[in-house]
Amino acid sequence: MQFSTLITLTVATSMAVLSAMAAPAVPKCGTICPAVYQPVCAKAIDGLNKVFGNACELKNYNCKHPNANFVAVADSECKDFVAVDKRAAAAAPKCDTVCPTIYQPVCAKIQSGKSQTFGNTCELDVYKCEHPTEKVELLASADCAAAAPACAIACPAVYKPVCAKYPNGDLQTFGNRCEMGVFNCKNPAITFSLVTEGDCDVN
Repeated sequence: MQFSTLITLTVATSMAVLSAMAAPAVPKCGTICPAVYQPVCAKAIDGLNKVFGNACELKNYNCKHPNANFVAVADSECKDFVAVDKRAAAAAPKCDTVCPTIYQPVCAKIQSGKSQTFGNTCELDVYKCEHPTEKVELLASADCAAAAPACAIACPAVYKPVCAKYPNGDLQTFGNRCEMGVFNCKNPAITFSLVTEGDCDVN
């Protein structure tokens, strides 16, 4: 009977040891921080702000509450952080959002290089205000389609080849000067310059 009890105790002890070995390691969170008030404002994932007495207290809190994941955003109380945030917002430019409903179109080139039509100069000014880092260039006081040059689409069916050069140095042969001119007109961002009369392969 005693032998059976001994075996039972031994098995129970072994299982307890194995269970302890299998359990995940629990992080050791310090509980004693210096009694120094150096406030830290921290923000959680959900956007909640919380003040901690110092960086040590913030670290301890995150250790004990791993799902909280507070991140320090300022070495001050959160009310000071919010005040700074409000001052920054107040310093931001205020752009008018209401323009007169008068259609006096203007054409401008925006950062992407594309031409864009704005209903009037007010709308253009609002766009500039809302995109302060973007370079915007006024092209014409008209709709971009109307301001675009009228490019001839019919050239004489005469083969008098010309060799033209692209800005990167590439050469291309056009059937005649007219065809080169039409191409440049339709593609203002790709301008070929005349190199010589004749086919590029020959020259």
